[in-house]
Amino acid sequence: MPKTVKMFWFDTETTGINPLLHSLTEVAVIYENPATHETAELYIKFQPRPGCQITQEALDVQGITMEELMSRIPYTQGYAHIVDFMNRCVDKYDKFDKMYPCGYNVKFDLDFLQQCFIDNGNKHGIGSYINWRRLDVLDQIYLMDYHGKISLHNYKLATVANYFGIPLIPHNANNDIIATRAIANKIGMV
Repeated sequence: MPKTVKMFWFDTETTGINPLLHSLTEVAVIYENPATHETAELYIKFQPRPGCQITQEALDVQGITMEELMSRIPYTQGYAHIVDFMNRCVDKYDKFDKMYPCGYNVKFDLDFLQQCFIDNGNKHGIGSYINWRRLDVLDQIYLMDYHGKISLHNYKLATVANYFGIPLIPHNANNDIIATRAIANKIGMV
């Protein structure tokens, strides 16, 4: 059977850094199927999971207030939009039809997305949709640093985007994933 190569470029915003204590609140996705040239995008903001911790630092970094955060659609509706989008991208019952999760420090985002699925009663999590062979732009940047091709004072997304001349207002999932995808193009990752 021919290998399916589908890419699930995504970024998240959260209420903190621990998926067990904190919550996903924003997801942006750029789906690509290079074989068919099919693309799709999703950008959704939603309330955090009830009972989670919400750090002031996370609100400050994102430039939002608690009132704004709580005015969004409920967590369960956000989850439903994500699942609907992923169902349009792959056949979750076909073990060969999965997406490569792609992003910047993508394990962080994967952990929060996985927890969102579990929080909403999906005991299998995101494994029905992705192949777990994550493609991380940050790892490629670290490899470039190792080979002496880049040397920056830090490797935050905004710093790297600036280095490559990519405009970015950070800590908005949509802005961040667009910049991440552009960096991947600049470095020849895809």
